[in-house]
Amino acid sequence: MTANATLTRPEKQARTRARLIDAALRVFGRRGYRQATVEEIATEAGHTTGAVYSNFANKEELFLALAD
Repeated sequence: MTANATLTRPEKQARTRARLIDAALRVFGRRGYRQATVEEIATEAGHTTGAVYSNFANKEELFLALAD
């Protein structure tokens, strides 16, 4: 059994969200807000764009989550 299998659904969701925020920080830092894309952030995090949109309504909401 892997460590991932022992996580609850809310724990997995929180981990995905944290990975997306970390990736967004890197991508926004490299490219700036305007040039960064949701697709690039998802790829950087190792997730799909669907994962981004299931956690954030849009790129702006993801950007604002960095302040939290």
